[in-house]
Amino acid sequence: MSEQKQSIIDIAKGFEGGQPKNPDAPRNPMKANVPEQTLVQDQLNGLLENIDTNKMWVEFNLPSKGKPYVNYEKDSIFLRAMKFSDEKRLQKALVGDRSKDALNVVLAGCVKGIDYGQLTLPDKLYVMFKIRQLSYGKDYPINTTCKGCGTKNELIYDLTKMSLDFMDETYQEHCTVDLPDSEKTAYISPIRAKHEESLPSPERIMEALPSFITRIDNVSEEMVIKRFLEQTTIKDVNTLKSAIFNPKYGMDQAHKYNCDFCNVQNDVNIGLNENFFTTS
Repeated sequence: MSEQKQSIIDIAKGFEGGQPKNPDAPRNPMKANVPEQTLVQDQLNGLLENIDTNKMWVEFNLPSKGKPYVNYEKDSIFLRAMKFSDEKRLQKALVGDRSKDALNVVLAGCVKGIDYGQLTLPDKLYVMFKIRQLSYGKDYPINTTCKGCGTKNELIYDLTKMSLDFMDETYQEHCTVDLPDSEKTAYISPIRAKHEESLPSPERIMEALPSFITRIDNVSEEMVIKRFLEQTTIKDVNTLKSAIFNPKYGMDQAHKYNCDFCNVQNDVNIGLNENFFTTS
């Protein structure tokens, strides 16, 4: 019985690589000098011959028109769809503690032209949705509840019809904000993707505010700016918060729909949901 098992195993091993091995067959002198890794790569290249890597990159206009990026003279960016290996890496990381890091690494590999960490938050959100569109399709499922009758609605949002607000042509590296009550001028810098990890929770967002204020009038001392924020009016501070955390450009996330049951018009926010990394 053991001899029979052994012979079956020998036969199975003989078919590794697709052909039975014959120890008495003459060796191919050409293949003898070719490393196995080279043969594997050649076979892989043959299977991928119809995948044009140059055509994988698609150009999209940025909401910021490229203005916040030093020495970047384009108003667009090149993006590609995620590969299957990207998706596997991402799905595996989503169950861990560093899921956001994994997501950023994967998405960074789908961006060409600008360092992913340098993207402003409105540009980053737009880039994420366009990578999602390229990877899984234009139809984005959204589940929402009608404010009128409480019926659950299943919507399909067409990502190719996304509305954009573009950055003002007058943008400068440090935007200026006129404070209404103190009548001072604040110079602010944009929040970028690389800053997200260090941002505090919404309840503690005031702690991060001075980090994005370059100066107020001619004062750049951070301690003075912090004390100014504590002692000025709520209106001044809210004006700064709005300019820094909610800049007036990017994708329009507001969408209206009529309820399937009662036909009442509702508003829904187009944000990241459980369908973001699933096929349309």
